Order: sequence, then C-alpha cells, then structure tokens
Amino acid sequence: MKLVDSIEALIKGKLIASIREPRAYIEVRERKGERTLLYNGITFSRVRKDSLFTYGYWDYFMPLPSVFNKANVLIIGLGGGTVPYQLETLYSDISIDAVEINPNMASMAKVFLPRSLRSRIIIANGVDFVKMASGAYDLIILDTYINARIPSEFMGSAFIQDAYKALKQKGILAINYALSSDNTPYFDDYKGRLKCCFKVGIVGAYNLGNRIMVCMKGIDKEELDRAVQGFGSKKIANDYISMKTL
Repeated sequence: MKLVDSIEALIKGKLIASIREPRAYIEVRERKGERTLLYNGITFSRVRKDSLFTYGYWDYFMPLPSVFNKANVLIIGLGGGTVPYQLETLYSDISIDAVEINPNMASMAKVFLPRSLRSRIIIANGVDFVKMASGAYDLIILDTYINARIPSEFMGSAFIQDAYKALKQKGILAINYALSSDNTPYFDDYKGRLKCCFKVGIVGAYNLGNRIMVCMKGIDKEELDRAVQGFGSKKIANDYISMKTL
C-alpha cells in the first residue's frame, strides 16, 4: 500500500469498493465500525455495526411507518440503502419499493449493507414512477440528490401533485432537504408549493444542515404524535411532537 493510500484510509476509512462513472465516483468506505457510501465525496448513506441509528438525518424517517398499519412505503433515491435497511429491521410487516435511477448505485448498495434487502429495488426515474402509482402508498420518502442538489423536477408542482395522488387517503410525503448552497435559496418557494397540497411540518435532524419536511395528507398532527411518542429515540420523538405545522 502506498503512503498516500495509508493516509487516505486513516482519514476517510478503508476503501471497500468503488465505481467510477463519467461524472461521478462512488465509493464505500469503512472506519471504526461505521460504513459510508460517498458520491463525489458527499456522504449519501451510512450504517453502523453497533446500532441501527446512524445519528444522521436517515434516523428521522424511522418512526413514520408506525403511523400506519402494515405500511406500504415508496423510497425515491436508494443511495446505499440506509433507509430501507433501517425500516426493514424495525418493522417486520412493512412493504417497501425503492426507486433508484442509477443502476451502479443499486449495485453498490449490495456491497454497502450488512445484509441483502427484502425491498423491491426498481431502476427507474422517480418522477415517472410516481405518476403511475395512484393511491398505492402510505408513506413516500424522497431522498434524491445529484451531488448536494435536489433535482429540480422533484421540486415542481407537477411532482408534488403526483406524489399527493400516489398516497392513500391518509399518507405522508417525507423529504430530506439538505440546506446546502444549491438548495437553500429555493427552500421557501418549495414549502409554499408543498402547502398547496399538504399540511407541512419541518423537523431539524440532529442540529445538522438537513431538514425533514413532513407533508401530511388526511392526517392530523395528533395522529403523528401518538404514533411517534413511543419511538426508541426520545430526541427524535420529541422533535416530532414539538414540530409545528406551517
């Protein structure tokens, strides 16, 4: 091993696997019991050997399926598979479809995760998939990025309306919104468009630069509070209970 490789392994973690694309470098690294999947150096996924919690924004999706009975979940943006891995582990009766546009990312998820997913992995454009999913899901989780930017097609009124229709009579659209320089200027406009269809609340994730936008269809805030109050993390439960709707 070259000296530069040794230093990189010490700082970033041991390289487990990698794929180089024309415009991206996807790598899986492991350091001190924590595994990360990076896309052009940006952390897209994380799992820990000693805990189901990552202490990152992913954890804030974990209590949401408890609002429903045998939740049908759609995840748009697989990444390394942190969210389906967490949800499958926590809920034995859950059904998950995970849509990922990049087949290389889906391949890396098989290397990244401690075990194979039960979820159905679908290689497709999330915008197109949602158009065909009328009334199919209790919970839609949107976590799709190009580097640090949410693709604009997921922030437009057409997608928001399609996501609303893809939910059952009672449902939640939960969005990971990273307050990066690419996204922050559009945050208020996005909230306004979401409010046209949903009752919207916003939760900060572990005081990080991520916000979870909780968009409720036919669900009262009290229903959400009752479902999350017994969740295993008091901080996450309290953050949801103290969340105000816009």
